[in-house]
Amino acid sequence: MSEPVDSIIVKYQAPEGYKLVHDTDYQDFLTWKNRISIEEWTLKEFSWHVWHQRGITRAKNFLYKHRNDLDIGNGGFIDYEHTHNGWKIPSEQIQGYISQLRAKEM
Repeated sequence: MSEPVDSIIVKYQAPEGYKLVHDTDYQDFLTWKNRISIEEWTLKEFSWHVWHQRGITRAKNFLYKHRNDLDIGNGGFIDYEHTHNGWKIPSEQIQGYISQLRAKEM
């Protein structure tokens, strides 16, 4: 009988834009990510927190009016390409953006 193999060396090239990381680094990242807990709002939550309205029309109009600034493709923080899966609006960033707009109006 042959002896058992302890390890197998596999050469693998990660797809472009991806990195292979050590498991400890990955676990450290998950710990960090869970600690910061970025709150994301749905479209209804955004509408309620900003305008105290249950309807989403005003919120949706606002997001599309300011798409050039907010789109992740233009350096913003909202992924308009995937809104068909539900809106994910980072609460802290959108509140900061709205505060800047209101400051400009004054």
